Amino acid sequence: MTSKASFISRGILQSDLKRFWWISAGYLLGMLSVPLAILTVYGQMEQAVGTSNYPMFVNQLLQVFRLTSPPLQPVLLILVPIAIGLILFQYLQDGRAADMFHALPVKRSTLYNTHILSGLLFLTLPLLFTGLISWVLITRLGMHQVVLLTILAWFGLALLFNLLFFLLSVVTGMVTGMSTVQGALSLVLLLLPSGLGMLLLANAKMYVYGFALDYYLARVSAAVSPLFQLLQVQSIHAGAVIAYLLVCAVLYLLGLYLYQRRRLEAAGDAIVFGFLRPVFKYGVAFCAMLLVGYYFSSTQNGSLGWTYFGYLLGSLVAYFLCEALLRKSLSVFHRQAVQGYGVFALVMVLLIVWLQFGAGGFEQRLPAENQVQSVYLGNVFPFPGETTAATMIQGPIQQEYSPILLPQPVYQDAASIADIYDLQRALIASRSREKALGLANESRMRVTTPLYLIYNLKNGSHFVRQYHVNLSDYGRQLKPLYESREYRYLHNPILSVNPADVAEMSITPEPTEKGVQLADQEQLRKAVAALQNDLLQQTYEQMTSGRPEWANIDILLQNGQMTELPWEKSDVNFSRYLQNIGAYDNARIMPDDLQCALVLKTTGAGSVPTDNQTLLALENSSGCLKVTDSQQLESCLLQYTGQDQQPYQVIFVLKGGNTFAGAFSGTDAPAFVKKYFAARQ
Repeated sequence: MTSKASFISRGILQSDLKRFWWISAGYLLGMLSVPLAILTVYGQMEQAVGTSNYPMFVNQLLQVFRLTSPPLQPVLLILVPIAIGLILFQYLQDGRAADMFHALPVKRSTLYNTHILSGLLFLTLPLLFTGLISWVLITRLGMHQVVLLTILAWFGLALLFNLLFFLLSVVTGMVTGMSTVQGALSLVLLLLPSGLGMLLLANAKMYVYGFALDYYLARVSAAVSPLFQLLQVQSIHAGAVIAYLLVCAVLYLLGLYLYQRRRLEAAGDAIVFGFLRPVFKYGVAFCAMLLVGYYFSSTQNGSLGWTYFGYLLGSLVAYFLCEALLRKSLSVFHRQAVQGYGVFALVMVLLIVWLQFGAGGFEQRLPAENQVQSVYLGNVFPFPGETTAATMIQGPIQQEYSPILLPQPVYQDAASIADIYDLQRALIASRSREKALGLANESRMRVTTPLYLIYNLKNGSHFVRQYHVNLSDYGRQLKPLYESREYRYLHNPILSVNPADVAEMSITPEPTEKGVQLADQEQLRKAVAALQNDLLQQTYEQMTSGRPEWANIDILLQNGQMTELPWEKSDVNFSRYLQNIGAYDNARIMPDDLQCALVLKTTGAGSVPTDNQTLLALENSSGCLKVTDSQQLESCLLQYTGQDQQPYQVIFVLKGGNTFAGAFSGTDAPAFVKKYFAARQ
């Protein structure tokens, strides 16, 4: 039959509107949760007028016009466009319906454009009515906190994401002949950019030493997936809007191109186009391999044997399931399929070998020192917008004061940067030795500390590495860095405080009720100066000793800011000053505060409970040393550490009945403790 040259067909458009109007009506009913949320918040605001809770409800009102609130809204914004794309082109997945539609005197391009227009109407009208109803409510109720521009921005963003998801569903429908595959594949493609990126990064981290997983995850997780963008967006700049509109235009043209070349008899096929079948099969196998391999690695403490088993299991099952789906048969173990999987497996093995051997020099690479402007070195990754802060004072006044903010640990001094280079060279050399001895994979089983290195280069770029190491193995490299003046000021906010600006100091030795309050300006000035001297003289060994502090020190400044720091047992100047003013005994736990200390050899079975019944049993046990002598108790208080996995455990029993526990290392245990247990071996 002769086809009419027209952009749309009025008859088919009317047919779409008559047959599928209920989709738009249901969408509207669901989106009415937005004006209902406005009414709910309005009622709460009316009751909270004049109270401290009023600003909270004003914020809730503004949150209504984010795409993630109320909870039903993001679900509808994602699922409805996909469903509309599936329903409007469902006839393509049925051979008889496809023959009937394409027997009409209408060009394929006209059919395609008409259904696209129908979808746009089904999506736009509910959003438009929701916006109008919301604006009427806002105006009539006098909620001046929301302006028309806020509602227009909500409408524009919602329509933009709707259009993107709808066109993606349409394009997916063009490459598959099964409705179930179309729906599932549409959701998978929305998650694919970020999901695949995360899987690639997580698996690369298992092989490449120094790979900055957190850095790349922060950039990938929300940057490339429209689904994550919808769930996290608060505002969007013009460049992103233009980019999304361009993607929509590409999807529209791609859908039209595929529709015009689609074979009608392909209805019922999982993948319509032959050139896409290998992409689908190998892509699913690759994703399943990464997912299952990472699962086994994370649940089996990083064991490479289990990881490889996961790779094999995931890829093998996914590959032959896809083969069965594409062939519509369970006879999948034929020669061509087995050879195809063999080629895939060989490529994956070569990729893993390349990663194991340093990923082309990635592990050994260092930036040129003359190009480095500064270096971030810390145990916490500095996510964008985060600020490292000192903790606030505990107690009823916690909400009244703000903490003194620590600067980010970014080193600019040439000597500090040179020390950081020495540390990283030692990390690289240690890894090379582990690989040569076949111990590279055993190192991940050890208890380690995260270490992040971010070199800020003069050209504005960054060189990033992330390690998990046992810091005690790198004491020689860390010692000059920790003892540098720059390190001390970056990690101790009290060093930047003028002693004359201090208003109050509280010293609290937990878990007792003792404590010291200093408010006299002369005493405060001398106390802060003593603390600053101690911090500037502290050695690396003292910083990393692991010995619990005598007490917590909370300092309130004249401007309302607060900072907290420990009174370390190595702080001789501060201790001497407290002794001079007669406050020393009340500022820390003394031997006179204790009933006794109970020391026992550890058995590897974990910490001993400190309930009264257990303590009584320990006291009467021949394998437990009960310490009551004041000098010996003082030695125990000075020498004990909070670190686990030590040969001796010690439990301190206060006269009030409270307890606290610690441990002695083999070298730092008091002599009388070693003598007692040596005699019982």
